[in-house]
Amino acid sequence: MNRNFVLIVCVTLLAGCSSSKPTEEQLNNADYGLYPENYVDIAKAWLTDQYSSLSASGVRDLSIAKPVKGYQSGSLFDSGGPVFGYETELTYSVTASTGRRMATTRYRVLLLIRDGKVIRSKETTQ
Repeated sequence: MNRNFVLIVCVTLLAGCSSSKPTEEQLNNADYGLYPENYVDIAKAWLTDQYSSLSASGVRDLSIAKPVKGYQSGSLFDSGGPVFGYETELTYSVTASTGRRMATTRYRVLLLIRDGKVIRSKETTQ
């Protein structure tokens, strides 16, 4: 019985922490920051930071979508609500050496840009 009680408490706490969509009021009053005119440079700088150990030839087939207003919700460990900015989608391939073989992995990442900086990133499925 004690085990069931602990399980119920844990599930309740996790449910209270889960991220949710912003309310209509939050969307209407959201501050997205300035539109990132230089979003290509911002995205490339983020990519360089992520793969600083790779040579420039390691990242291929880069595609950067035009930013649109968006938000990303907090995680279970993030007490804040949704964060607003401009979302852009990056798709690219990374080729890296794994011993004697070369392996190529395809990525799709959503970057949330606000005031000229990437404030959040989220890898999505292909």
